[in-house]
Amino acid sequence: MQAIILAGGMGTRLRPLTYTIPKPMLPVAGIPALAHIIHALEEADCREVLVTTNYLADVVSDGLKAQNFRIPVRCITEQKPLGTAGCVKNAIDQLDEEFLVIQGDAVSDMRYGEFIDFHHANNADVSIAVMRVQDTREFGIVAINEEQRIQRFQEKPRPEEAFSNLANSGFYLVKRSVFDSVPKDEPYDFSRQLFPRLMSEGARFFAWEFRGYWVDIGRVQNYLDGNLHLIKGKAEIAPGVHIPESATLVPPFLVGEGTHIGASCVIGPGAIIASGCVLGAGTNVSGSVLHQNVWIGQAARLNDCVVAAHSRLGDSVSVEPMSIIGESCDIGSNTQVCAHSRVGPVTPVAPGTVVDGVVSPRLDKLESLQRTMSLAPAYKDLPHDQLIVCALLAVSGEMTARSIAASAEIPFSRVHSVLTPLESRGVILSTLDVPKRYALTGDDVRTTS
Repeated sequence: MQAIILAGGMGTRLRPLTYTIPKPMLPVAGIPALAHIIHALEEADCREVLVTTNYLADVVSDGLKAQNFRIPVRCITEQKPLGTAGCVKNAIDQLDEEFLVIQGDAVSDMRYGEFIDFHHANNADVSIAVMRVQDTREFGIVAINEEQRIQRFQEKPRPEEAFSNLANSGFYLVKRSVFDSVPKDEPYDFSRQLFPRLMSEGARFFAWEFRGYWVDIGRVQNYLDGNLHLIKGKAEIAPGVHIPESATLVPPFLVGEGTHIGASCVIGPGAIIASGCVLGAGTNVSGSVLHQNVWIGQAARLNDCVVAAHSRLGDSVSVEPMSIIGESCDIGSNTQVCAHSRVGPVTPVAPGTVVDGVVSPRLDKLESLQRTMSLAPAYKDLPHDQLIVCALLAVSGEMTARSIAASAEIPFSRVHSVLTPLESRGVILSTLDVPKRYALTGDDVRTTS
């Protein structure tokens, strides 16, 4: 069995992390998310893996070469974004009569052997692994009969409009022949185009319900959850780590090679610290992911957050839950990074600053981005204030209504009158928690450095 993994997306909702690292290559429990998928395919006796790339393609290719896989792994670069089905069609001459298609940005306990057996038992043209979800707005939904045959699809419905809570998890097993009518070198989508067309033609569609762990790491909460899932029950310290007796380590945790932990630090529970990090005396890190070569001063507090590689945080810095510090940032001492804020990449923050929202050099280029977005089909007819909001979300990934109002200079009393029509049109979506956070629905908005 071959597998093709789709790894060309831009991961806009995880910015600023994904300005420098494509989402499938973000480290999860110490290795790229994509590597976890390939290792699982090795265990399922997959004979070869093809990886489709577009955004930051060299980072994906070089990163995979550094991994020690037991099976051949080849990257195929799209010269332009071709959509989920289009990028598979682009590689169809290199694929067998039957193959797996996998989204490259999830953490899961997927049981590929059972999925393959189900597909063959039903003589399916297409089998889809489905999961039960509470919020249907970010998923394609399927309705099935008693034989688990799919009767119809519904793309990202509101919960009150959904006819099912069985969500497409992005794992497919397909016959090569289903791509015969997919156009070559043109954008084409599985959920919006290929699956509905095949359904209308009477193709044999089946849904296999997967009951294990699965999460798309495309939001900061999900990224943290995926990391924590993979270190559950672990207390791992790599070689060359300095830990003084006065430090306290609370499982689960993972500490990478060559990291230096200062006196009286508290690490964990749920700390994932990559190689080459330095933590000053009295620093506390819990529920957080630190990428490689992060330097943190004394008495810092990091809770449920992400700090990207090569960033420096001064003494007594506080980083609150669901915040992201991008790559190579310099956060001055006594800075408070409030919950759900985002900084970077390559951004200095003066000592004593309170960061509440987004701090990014790309915000300086917002006017240029608005002009670019106004030409795209999804955004070209938007009123000016709605276009500003979409441009902000393209830069930051996710923002609260209050942060949007402050950054767009829209009175907070009026910001929801801007957000509501965007959400009704499906241009943006919001989280269910409080405060709500808003993000672009699409994942294809490029911004420049």
